[in-house]
Amino acid sequence: MKPRIILASLVIVVFSYFIVNIMFKVNYANRDVGLLDSLQMNDSITIPKSYIVLGRNYKGFIEATILPAQEHRYNDKGIVEYYYLRFHPDWFKTHIAPRITSYLPNKEKLSFDLVAKARDAHEDNFGYCCHFNDYPIVSEGILFARISLLGVADKITVFTDAKMK
Repeated sequence: MKPRIILASLVIVVFSYFIVNIMFKVNYANRDVGLLDSLQMNDSITIPKSYIVLGRNYKGFIEATILPAQEHRYNDKGIVEYYYLRFHPDWFKTHIAPRITSYLPNKEKLSFDLVAKARDAHEDNFGYCCHFNDYPIVSEGILFARISLLGVADKITVFTDAKMK
């Protein structure tokens, strides 16, 4: 093969790889860190006032890591470190977006720290959700949540009907 064809093919493959990653992988940004008033996931789980870090891909916001602003206990089993949620973008618009009271400024150190924690939570929990290689799959009918407790190795996994109130 001619060197030009090989070089052009290589450029196309590398460019395609980056475009696919930008579109389909979950991306975090400091501008997507805010304060969540409260959120009721189901009849037994209510998340109090917390910080929320949102992850998005080309569909919109599909993932959130919620970190309690104050110490919060889950059913007297332990102190909650974070809630990891995977949802459909429409569920975000109807259930989470109205409860975000404000977004943190981009340059604030707290937002950098929270994004780092959200990326770690994503790495820890991504494999437990439906995905294709490194690309998440979301369903309109299911809200996936994992609750991480401080000092407890196992996480609590919750599948909830996303059509809830």
